[in-house]
Amino acid sequence: MTSKLPPDLLNLFSPRPPLPYAKPLDKDIDKRKGPQISGISSFIDLLKTEPNPNYSPSETPIQKKERLNYQVSERDLKREFERYGPILAVKLIKDKAGNSRGYAFLEYENERDLRVAYRESDGVRIMGKRVVVDVERGRTVKGWLPRRLGGGLGGTRIGGVNENHTYSGRYDPAVNDKNPPAPSSYPSSRVISRKRDYSGPDSSRDYKRERGSSRGDSRSRPSNG
Repeated sequence: MTSKLPPDLLNLFSPRPPLPYAKPLDKDIDKRKGPQISGISSFIDLLKTEPNPNYSPSETPIQKKERLNYQVSERDLKREFERYGPILAVKLIKDKAGNSRGYAFLEYENERDLRVAYRESDGVRIMGKRVVVDVERGRTVKGWLPRRLGGGLGGTRIGGVNENHTYSGRYDPAVNDKNPPAPSSYPSSRVISRKRDYSGPDSSRDYKRERGSSRGDSRSRPSNG
């Protein structure tokens, strides 16, 4: 059919010339040889580290001073604190070598005995060392936050040397506040003046009664002349 077209129209259907050959810049991805990728199992041994047997976590001087004597046993603690009431359990915290860490946990059978021990035993000496006695707050106080989250009751990192907690015993911010608010910031006492309402049906009678009592008081008042 196209053979019967005139030459000027046949030129419109003629194929284009082939593209010139260009040398490829890179090898075929199937023939390319790159670095060999292997697993990391051969490097696991290089990442193993032995724990330092002499590692000692950072502690403040107050924590070092107000800890239990390392010679204190659970029996000694029970004998010392059962004077306030029957004890349910005593747990002395020890390290991997079985040595005391300097603190322990006691559980009383009655909450009343716990309150007495909390109030009376703070700062007592056990085998020549004063101890700090406190209660658990993480599971007992609603909304409690530890020191690392901005809460806590510790007083060893308040500010400078003259502001930090340096004596034996617990630190209570309500008692040990060294910067009390200015007197102008305290709430002033409220003076409430109450006035009788004389809008009721007996208003005139009550009003006359009160006026009469006030006049009687003024008349009976002695003069200074």
